[in-house]
Order: sequence, then C-alpha cells, then structure tokens
Amino acid sequence: MANIPPFLCNINKYPAAYIIIAILTSTIVSRLYQTIHLT
Repeated sequence: MANIPPFLCNINKYPAAYIIIAILTSTIVSRLYQTIHLT
C-alpha cells in the first residue's frame, strides 16, 4: 500500500481523534453484529 491515508500519519498528533474513530468503529461493528444475529 503506497498511498497511506493522512489520518494514519496524524495518529500521534491527534490521539483523541483516533480514539473517537475507534469508538465509532466498535459501535458500528457491534450494531451490525446485533443486526445479523437478530435475523
């Protein structure tokens, strides 16, 4: 992967933003997991 997204390079500069992205990702994954198992 030659093209690295800029936000990956800015993790050290903005750790709070990375934490927010991680929380949003985990929330979306958990909701998808619940949706799949409800059907």
